[in-house]
Amino acid sequence: MKKMSFVLVLLCVGGVQAVTFNWNGGTGNWSDYNWNGGSASLGSPLPPTCEAVNISGSDSVVSFYSLSLDDNNNNNPVVTVSNGATLNAGNAIWIADDVGSNGTLKVLSGGTVNISSLLDVGNGPGAGQTAM
Repeated sequence: MKKMSFVLVLLCVGGVQAVTFNWNGGTGNWSDYNWNGGSASLGSPLPPTCEAVNISGSDSVVSFYSLSLDDNNNNNPVVTVSNGATLNAGNAIWIADDVGSNGTLKVLSGGTVNISSLLDVGNGPGAGQTAM
């Protein structure tokens, strides 16, 4: 009969901290490592720890194909485009595309958002959303 040893490791981890992502300026793609001092890249949907995304300044132009502002973790992320910055969507922006989760797109102080297809606000494709 063989003896087996098991080691049980328990990790006590505090709650995951929500993160704010800030664009570093200049022209680039949403997926570029140009967030938070070049230490982060963003995808779509947003990372589960995302609380806020800020794009600010007239030299800031950020582009992507499609973006979901629903992180599936009910963090309700806020994307703010302000102070002359530009956000370009090659296809669409979805806000709250899953039931129980929301997102906010704020365009302030001369910010510009260009959307090639649609801005989709609602609870899932075909579930009473409002396309604009």
